Amino acid sequence: MIYIFVQGLHGKVEQSVEGSIAIVAVIVLTKMVFWMRANAKELSTELRGKVDGASRTALFVIAFVAVLREGLETVLFLLSAETSTAKGSSVVIGGLLGLVAAAVLGVLVFAGGRRVNMKMFFNVTAVLLLLFAAGLAGKAVHELRELLGFETGWLIDSAWNVESGMWASGTFYDFVKGLFGWVASPERIRVIAYFAYFVPVLALYRRKPDEPAVEVAQVA
Repeated sequence: MIYIFVQGLHGKVEQSVEGSIAIVAVIVLTKMVFWMRANAKELSTELRGKVDGASRTALFVIAFVAVLREGLETVLFLLSAETSTAKGSSVVIGGLLGLVAAAVLGVLVFAGGRRVNMKMFFNVTAVLLLLFAAGLAGKAVHELRELLGFETGWLIDSAWNVESGMWASGTFYDFVKGLFGWVASPERIRVIAYFAYFVPVLALYRRKPDEPAVEVAQVA
């Protein structure tokens, strides 16, 4: 329903809505990556403790809210990752296949969790998510630039032009555009926005979080 609503928008309204959706998706992804880094170690134990002490009604409400929130986030990401040659049913089918793949991966991680280097797994996943978010940041700048009517100048000129081959169109092009934000002919401002987000956020992610003062005092 949300997808149909957005597809019915045109002109300035479409640009403002798509730009806003991309910005919200970037914020959600960034928050999720840093939350996972901070809570990954204690997540399993904490969840088991909450489940053991919760009633059936509480579990139902938690599950409903969690599914609703994740569903809305999925809508944000699918709308933001849509490409010019992959629309409508293709986007929906791709999203469903992604959910199936995620479920299978989750089962495999659960079954072999003791043998999997979870730190490496979360680090690789985080980098992929940050690349995805960087692509959304570039798309947000592109949409807002069109909304404000900036059409000429050095920042608007193409940083490069790929006119043929798999990097210019087709299934592979849709894949790298949707996942990494690749564009065959991007404006310089879009490329700048991409790296202006990715480089500092990745540096913050790689920096070790400060230890809580209580833990430092206990060690001392």
